[in-house]
Amino acid sequence: MSEQERDRRRSRRVRLEQIAEVGQRAPDGTSHHKTMGGAADVSAGGIRFEARQAFYLGADVSMSLAMNEDLVEAVGNVVDLKIQDDGTVSMGIRFTDLADEDREVIESYCRKQDDEA
Repeated sequence: MSEQERDRRRSRRVRLEQIAEVGQRAPDGTSHHKTMGGAADVSAGGIRFEARQAFYLGADVSMSLAMNEDLVEAVGNVVDLKIQDDGTVSMGIRFTDLADEDREVIESYCRKQDDEA
């Protein structure tokens, strides 16, 4: 089993319908080629991001995501890429750098969604 599959099983994703901004990271850590899209689901390990513009598989990205009253900032890597029937692109992004405070916001959101299910 790959590390990606283990991460996927460790962190259950919950539905999330929020606007997110994702940008490809340059070697110096700055973001460029930013795009807006929707976060479809989230876990402490990553998000599923849907947009009209795709980043390449393996791209390093940074993102900003509104979750309730909080703004989560994260760095990640595109690990999955699928073109949808409507022409949008669905990208699985695994978090590679997430502050403890942001991880807690995500974990709290996921727990709340589990409690409501």
